Amino acid sequence: MRNLLPLLLAGTITSLKIFALTLLFSIPLGAVVARGRMSKNRV
Repeated sequence: MRNLLPLLLAGTITSLKIFALTLLFSIPLGAVVARGRMSKNRV
């Protein structure tokens, strides 16, 4: 079990990095899409 702990920790850190990047890009993209949907101009 002890030899698996570094591997589990590395996987957790990788997952948190992916989560942070997804959050970083999805919030501005969502704001742009929401602003576009609220606009009265049709494209």
